[in-house]
Amino acid sequence: MGDRAAAVEKIDVTFTVLGEALGLDGGPSVCYRPASQARSVEHFASELAARTDSDIDRGFTAHGPHRDEVVTLRAGRDLRIYGSQGQQRLALLALLLAERKALTESRCSTPLMLLDDVMSELDHSRREALVEVLRDGGGQSIITTTDVEHVPGASERDLARITIADGHVLREVVA
Repeated sequence: MGDRAAAVEKIDVTFTVLGEALGLDGGPSVCYRPASQARSVEHFASELAARTDSDIDRGFTAHGPHRDEVVTLRAGRDLRIYGSQGQQRLALLALLLAERKALTESRCSTPLMLLDDVMSELDHSRREALVEVLRDGGGQSIITTTDVEHVPGASERDLARITIADGHVLREVVA
């Protein structure tokens, strides 16, 4: 739980910066919400032990670190409850990009970013902002789309375009 809290704390500032860059206004932030309120290993172990029989009956563990949450906030309010679908998507993108930056810093290598049809869910200005953030972040990104016009700058020199249909690569365009 301590490591998870530290990891979320490490990406909070970056999440805020990236969220704002993508158009998520209102002071976006991220926090760690553990499922347990235990303050010691012993107390946590007793929580788990108290639930063992019901977990066995249920066939899965209903309490533990796997139930912890990373909560995205805007103006201090949980976006899953008070955010629009668009705000939730922007928060998820900011979270993924903040995680990528943290991994880059800790491993000295930028992970490949895979974004599946994300552009169809964004308006034009947010598409442009996402492309700009990806370019500034370095590394490689793969963006899938059903409409190449949804990707700002898709015809520019630093972008390769691959067309696939029925599971076959039809053509590759590298400007």
